[in-house]
Amino acid sequence: MVSSQWFFMLKNNNNGIAFHEVFTIHMAGKFVESVTPSSKLGGETAKVYLFKKKMGITYQNAVSFLLAHKYISLLPFLILSFLFLVIASIQFYLPRIVYISFMMLVFFFVLLLVLIYREKVRFDSDDIKSDKRNVFIIISSKIKKALEYLNKSANDVEKILSRSERSKLFAISFLVWILYPVKIYLVATALGFEVGLLIAIIATYSAYLVSMLPISPGGLGTFEGTMASIFMINQLSLAEGMAIALLARSATFLFPLILSAICTTYLVKIDGLSIFSKDDYIRTH
Repeated sequence: MVSSQWFFMLKNNNNGIAFHEVFTIHMAGKFVESVTPSSKLGGETAKVYLFKKKMGITYQNAVSFLLAHKYISLLPFLILSFLFLVIASIQFYLPRIVYISFMMLVFFFVLLLVLIYREKVRFDSDDIKSDKRNVFIIISSKIKKALEYLNKSANDVEKILSRSERSKLFAISFLVWILYPVKIYLVATALGFEVGLLIAIIATYSAYLVSMLPISPGGLGTFEGTMASIFMINQLSLAEGMAIALLARSATFLFPLILSAICTTYLVKIDGLSIFSKDDYIRTH
């Protein structure tokens, strides 16, 4: 479903790319995300690079698509997380890290909104003197160039999708996030544990919030620990909570990891693309 969102955006903007190519690149990005402690950043960066290589578009255009998709995917998650965190705060005690993670994600999303919807800002590079001896001036120049780049990409976001098209993609994102706790609930039921659906929802969104922090590859450890601690609210033991988390992760992390590794191998060995390009590394350094 997430790949279909990317495919719709790319196809809608007259870019000739097949669905299986979008799916393969999306899964390759998931592979990078799963094996590096960079949370979503590493995977999304890989997608930008691969879409640029595959489609021949500029990095500017690829970043525009990325910003559009982040907006579409994050807003439903924030709405659902906020709703159930409020409910959880009234009935239960949640670890403080869950609220910290939520506030950090909100902060990131607000920055994304400001970047997309503010009026076009002109960054005057002439304000910075090209004195190579001043480290502060060099750093400031780099930051301004980065802001100029992001600003140009953000200005193209609204051109990518109309309001009705965004509504359709929002609906897909809501469905994706709603299905996550359903999977956790089914796992708990399969193991014979009596877990309420509300607890399953709160445990799922809390675990995903904490796992988005760039602490470990794919949120390993932080996801399972958070989920197990939330299930202890439902009178389960730590071992029982970990059993649910580990079995769920085998379906939602290990299986996709194997599939994404296959897709990455296909891109590198068969399709001729590389996530780590020596030429690009030399050029950027």
